[in-house]
Amino acid sequence: MDFISEIGSLPYGFEVKNTWDYIEREEMWTKVDLCRHLGITPVFIVRAAPKTYIEQIRQAGGFTLVFETQVYELGMQELAHEVRQELQMPVVASAAIPDGIIQRFLKWHRRRMETGGTR
Repeated sequence: MDFISEIGSLPYGFEVKNTWDYIEREEMWTKVDLCRHLGITPVFIVRAAPKTYIEQIRQAGGFTLVFETQVYELGMQELAHEVRQELQMPVVASAAIPDGIIQRFLKWHRRRMETGGTR
């Protein structure tokens, strides 16, 4: 997992994939199993994922947050502009994760808090 954090007394293991490719199925299951072993909830923050992955992660008690825009480091505004213009791909150079992405996770997290940490 890229990082582990406790939010409102619920522990999470976060895996962030800011690439155009899907996470490999074997890697995904390794991370889900690791989270099970540690007693934490897996959260995958990815650019894209097949619906089957999203459902399998949900059934394992986790959450998949899909975002379309690839995020570059803040100092890469010029490259992000070129990629948007020349390749017509959704990219942004930012110092932070876009607020809408964070809000989707927090909405899911709040529902978990209301149910005592279950789905």
